[in-house]
Amino acid sequence: MSSPERRRIAAALVRRAGPSADASELADAAVALWRDIDTALTPIIGTRGLAALQGRSLYLASHEFGWLNDLQDTSVRTEIDYDLPRRIFMTPPISESQAAAAATFLCFHDLLASMVGPSLTARLLDAIWDNPIGGQAAQDVSA
Repeated sequence: MSSPERRRIAAALVRRAGPSADASELADAAVALWRDIDTALTPIIGTRGLAALQGRSLYLASHEFGWLNDLQDTSVRTEIDYDLPRRIFMTPPISESQAAAAATFLCFHDLLASMVGPSLTARLLDAIWDNPIGGQAAQDVSA
């Protein structure tokens, strides 16, 4: 189940959290990625659309990591949940948390690609995955 995109996303988490990260640092890195995604995508798909994709990504990742089912909120979300990484990635062993976080972001990537296409998805997310420190990713202002 390893793919270049999964490895890239996992590397983004490690870069942001640090190579010997604990659960709290991993959760902080995941929150930072969600914030960057929020900044980049909310103007395009809206707050509710982004929240729906986050929830769906978690649901899809739970097929691989069954323990994610216990942490899901099945209510309809109207905005992205920044507490989600804290609830999810603070419990299991760090290696499993890292894999589940990468799977969740990969599901998000794949869902977005199915909606807007791989090329636009790459333009929207590549800077986020490649940004080592968090904060706002570089924006493409050409058009």
